[in-house]
Formats: sequence, structure tokens, C-alpha cells
Amino acid sequence: MVLVKRMAAGMALLLALSAGLALAADEKKHTPGSREVETTGEGASAAEARKVSQRLAIEQVLGSFLTSKTIVENTALIEDKIYSKAAGFAVLKAKPEPKTSQDGDVYTFTGTWVVSAVPMAQLLKESGLVREWRVMVIIPEWHIQRPVPDPAAETEFINQFVKAGFKVIDQKRYAELRQQNAERLKEDPQVAAEIARKLGADIVITGEAFSERAADIGVEGAEGIVSCQARVEVRALLADTAEIVSADALMGPGAAMSEAVAGKKALQETARRLAPQFVTDILLLPASDTRKLQLEVSIFESFTQAARFERAVGTLEGINKVTRESYDEGVLVLDLDADIDSADALAERLETAEAMKVFGLRVGSVSKTRVRATLAKE
Repeated sequence: MVLVKRMAAGMALLLALSAGLALAADEKKHTPGSREVETTGEGASAAEARKVSQRLAIEQVLGSFLTSKTIVENTALIEDKIYSKAAGFAVLKAKPEPKTSQDGDVYTFTGTWVVSAVPMAQLLKESGLVREWRVMVIIPEWHIQRPVPDPAAETEFINQFVKAGFKVIDQKRYAELRQQNAERLKEDPQVAAEIARKLGADIVITGEAFSERAADIGVEGAEGIVSCQARVEVRALLADTAEIVSADALMGPGAAMSEAVAGKKALQETARRLAPQFVTDILLLPASDTRKLQLEVSIFESFTQAARFERAVGTLEGINKVTRESYDEGVLVLDLDADIDSADALAERLETAEAMKVFGLRVGSVSKTRVRATLAKE
């Protein structure tokens, strides 16, 4: 028979531990997979007016994924992939009741459409039209008070993002940073965002996962089977701002002949159920005409020189905002808000723009979110 008392005690301990975790991600934060849009269309017939209304609804949702520049440059492709399949993306709601009117030769149709955002975003992604997010997953994992090597929950999240077609940063690239910041990662999820920025990731999936022995299964023929319970709580953060774009937590069981394997199975299964919603939330992230970058320059001889450089950066084409993150021992770190095209060209402009020539910069490293440069002369 199942050892009910032991299972209850295990569950009580698991709940007590989870209540004290720093992330406390019980509050769910997910992006709706469909959106209601009311539009009015006009046409030479009632059917044409209805079709125009439907297309306008799709265009509204489409505009949240693509920049206006992308839409203009890819009109034919979008027509083929999205508008030609309008009936599969937008369904008319019965309430409020749609209205059709006629004024001379012009028909007007007003209705509320339910637009399915997920398949639309997936098609756009497969067509290379939406931003290609680089994802990093760093979820520390524990069995009671013992760290678990080769984290099962983290690996499951990585597998699902890879299968969904996302670029995922190899765990080996940040293994040392992870080890150096192990305690800070448990206390502050923004530490993971810092690591993500250094590795050029756009989004970091972070949180905490742990398991504990819950009860042995005493069913006849299954003697020696160990049962564990796991809890996985995760947040997805934008690396450049540490803004939370998705958050959730889940508990689940696992059973095996050994406690270590049972704990891993519980963690993997729980992550398997949790990860798909995070994949969807990131797929549905809105488009942006701008990108945030961090610029690190060294070594300045004085703060005055650094301040002059900061003002010069603000004059570069496409740089909308410059904020000083820090100045320490001649090292200046600036946070930049830049137009997409200007962000891609920033490294080159730092070396060649007229306003920069006086500083004689040499760019040492470049990623999508960070540029490092050294100062040669004034």
C-alpha cells in the first residue's frame, strides 16, 4: 500500500520550501494566444465589406509582430502566407452581433473577430519575418539541499526551444559564469539577465527547480520503486531590461528504482509540461523598431573625457537615448536605445563616424546586445 503519511509529510515540506523561494512565480504571466478585434470594412457588396473587415482585424494583430518597414518590404510574402489564409486566422464572433449597412453603392460591415495569434506568428517565424530571439536557459536545480549535476529541467526547456526553432546558447559557454554566480542566481533573477547580456542572448529563462523524496510505492509487483515530487518555477526575462515577459510554476511527480533518477524524472516531466507555454509567449513577443544595447569603453583618462564621449555618442545617427550605467576607474558603461538598423551598424560607426574620430576607438567585441571598445587617444 502507498505510505500516505510519508507522502503527506513530503508534500508539506515541499510546499513549505516552495513558499520561501525568492522568485515566487506562482502568479502566472502569459500572453493570450488569441485576440479580439472589432473592425469596420467597406466594399461594393456585403461579402466584400465583410472580407475587408476580416483583413483589417488580421492586419492589427500582424502589426504587433512586424515593424512597418518589414511589412512594406515583404508585402507579397505576407499576402501569400497570411492574407490568403484569412479564414484560418480570424473567426467572426456571434456576440456582439455583426452589423451590415448600405449607403448607395457602398456596403459597410462591422464585426468582432477572434484572431488566432499563435499559428500566425509561427508562419511568420518560419518565413523569417519576425525577430529571431536568442535564448539562454539557466535554471539551478536541487534535490533537497544537494545541487544536481546536468539539470533535467533546464535541459528539457532547452530541448523544447530548439525543437521550436529558436537559437539557444550552449550551456558550456556560460558554465563558468554560472558557477561563479551560483549564490547570486538563487537570490536575484536579474543576475541571469546580466550573464545573458554578456553572452549576446535576447532572452533568459531562469528560476529554480528542486525535488525531494515523497513516498515509496508499495503496490504489489512494484516493490523498491521510489517516488519523488518536483517543483519548477521559471521566469523569462528580456536580457536588456530584465523585464518579465512570462512566468509560471508547476509541481509534478516522478518514480524510479533510485531516488536520484526519480528526482530527475520528476523535474524533467514537470519542465516538459511547463516549457511549451514559455515557447509560445516568446513567439508572441511584439516587434520593436528599436533595440537596447550596452556600450563599454575603456580606459578614459578622466571623467571629463568620458562625459565628452558620452555626449558624442548621443549625436550618432539612430541613437535615441544614452544613459550612463556606470563610470569606474576609467571604464564607462552606457545603455543605448537605438533604431534597429543603427544598432546593427553601431560598432562600425564608433570607429568611423566623424564625431568619434577624436577618440580613436578600437572595437574589441560585438554581440547583438553589447559592444566593447578601447580608447586609443583623444
